[in-house]
Parts: sequence; structure tokens; C-alpha cells
Amino acid sequence: MPTALKLAISLFVLLVAAGVYRFEQSLANETLAWVAAGLGIFMVIAIWIFPETSDEAPE
Repeated sequence: MPTALKLAISLFVLLVAAGVYRFEQSLANETLAWVAAGLGIFMVIAIWIFPETSDEAPE
């Protein structure tokens, strides 16, 4: 996956996670707010750490 696409996806995921965090906090649901924030951070880390799958067989 191209780096520019990874950056765009990462930014989008972090913005959505921040929005959900703020929304849940406004409803006084702290636990779900932290779960949303943690899940967003985990997804961004996973995009950058885990390799892509490929159709080629390993040698």
C-alpha cells in the first residue's frame, strides 16, 4: 500500500476515533469513549506494522 494512502487512512481513522471519543464523553460514557480511542490507535498501529498479503508464493 502506498505511504500516501496509509497516511490518509490513518488520519481518517484518528479523526473518526476522536469524534466518537468526544461524542461518548459528552454522553458521560467514559468507558466506551476510551475503548473507541484505544481501538482507533490500535487500528492505525496495525496498518503500519502488519505487512500486506500478496498473491505470490514464498520461495
